[in-house]
Amino acid sequence: MARRIPAPKTPNRSAAKRGGEEHAKNRVDVHPVTLPQLKTGPERGFFIGVLMEALILKIEALVGALKLLFPGFIGALLAAITGPARDIKTRFIGFVSGFCIALYGTDPLLHFFSLSHDTYAAPAGFALGFFGMSVAEAVMKVIRETDIAGIIKGRFGGSQ
Repeated sequence: MARRIPAPKTPNRSAAKRGGEEHAKNRVDVHPVTLPQLKTGPERGFFIGVLMEALILKIEALVGALKLLFPGFIGALLAAITGPARDIKTRFIGFVSGFCIALYGTDPLLHFFSLSHDTYAAPAGFALGFFGMSVAEAVMKVIRETDIAGIIKGRFGGSQ
């Protein structure tokens, strides 16, 4: 359906009403202009609308992920700075492990304790990031101290 734009009033019309025959004779009638509607079908607007909606959904997902990433990042960074590690390599490994534990462990932790994701995601991510380095170090210590060869021999009945 086309929109109609009304004709503008011209000074010639007012002169014609006052009796100026010469002005009325030179008057130009302006007819209403009809503008076409923009296409919203698959030709033009539909695909742009779908792309914009997909972009908005991706941005919302990114913002949601950043809400989960940022507290874990800060907790891991704080633990790496204030932790007992002395060299840069150990601090970096502790930071990465704390950040990964916060990233991948926050959702299962909240689900396990039946906590609200909106309320407790940031504090749980920070705590896991901060203590993730300690957890990773404890796991590595257990792995180093475990006699894996003895366990395999005992399990499968190797020579004693």
